[in-house]
Amino acid sequence: MSSDNIYNLFLNSGAVLHGHFILSSGLHSDYFVQCARVLEKSQNVQLLASNIIREIHTSVNIQDVHYVISPAVGGLIIGYEVARQIGSNFVFCERIDKKFSLEKRGFQIKPNSNCVIIEDVVTTAGTSIEMINYLHSLGLNLNMCIEGCLVDRSGDVGTKNLQSVHVKLISLLKLNIRTFYSDDIPDNLRNVPAVALGTKQRTY
Repeated sequence: MSSDNIYNLFLNSGAVLHGHFILSSGLHSDYFVQCARVLEKSQNVQLLASNIIREIHTSVNIQDVHYVISPAVGGLIIGYEVARQIGSNFVFCERIDKKFSLEKRGFQIKPNSNCVIIEDVVTTAGTSIEMINYLHSLGLNLNMCIEGCLVDRSGDVGTKNLQSVHVKLISLLKLNIRTFYSDDIPDNLRNVPAVALGTKQRTY
């Protein structure tokens, strides 16, 4: 699928919202991409997952992937479908006392495993980096660190941040959506009531 076709799929699914939003990064924006809307339809999930796999396969041999890892909750649906299609294991990290953990579900990843991280939307890549640092804290030497996502709305910020931890970002859709710190919101946006739709909140 072309990026235009993917964008139209999101648009027609009501996944591209306009207003005043507080993202999970804590930044403000006049647009929000609600991936859950496009993932309501199982055929969309299958289609998008197959396209992510195709893109990842240009960088690594997808058959060598042992684990697909996603953060809860945004990456669960697309992450599971990617794992299902390539026949790998799927595990997810979730927050316990505001910190990522695999322990609640009893997940274990073998050292030197080939892992691919799957997210829904990347803005600053803060969630991904937090999860990667947690996995390294377990003593895991993760090979093949590739991250695939549906939407990269970071304007290359997420790409550069992930490069700092030696992870390559691959996305189906790149959107150049403006974000603002709380003390730098334009007047036209400041006059619109803010809605917090992110799964975690940071303050900037």
